[in-house]
Amino acid sequence: FNDAQRISVGLAGVDEFRLSADALQSKIESQNVYFNCTTVDYTENQSLKISEWVKDLESLTKTAKNWQVEIQGQADFSGTPATNAEISQKRADKILAELLKSDKLKDVRQSIKSTGVSTTKDAECKVNINVNLTER
Repeated sequence: FNDAQRISVGLAGVDEFRLSADALQSKIESQNVYFNCTTVDYTENQSLKISEWVKDLESLTKTAKNWQVEIQGQADFSGTPATNAEISQKRADKILAELLKSDKLKDVRQSIKSTGVSTTKDAECKVNINVNLTER
């Protein structure tokens, strides 16, 4: 993607490089933000991933007409089910708060929700985003 952006700048008549809604969906969903287990603190170097999510979601507002985003917080088995549920929701809410620092995303707040996901056997200390494109 980054190479394609750099190349597009050198092409005559190309002012902007923009991914399709499907490509943005894939890119957004392929990223995870990781947390230190049992906390709502990010592991190292996660801010860059959040910045990418903001940029990609802002692009999605220009590319897709109707979409819904679900931020899913997860926790591992380190705590009790109640504690894990609380941590999962707080992680999702923390990412939502970061995304809503963008004025463009504040304008589409109704399309973004945060959810704490039940802990499963393979759960990790992370947050991921699912994108639902309802009209293309």
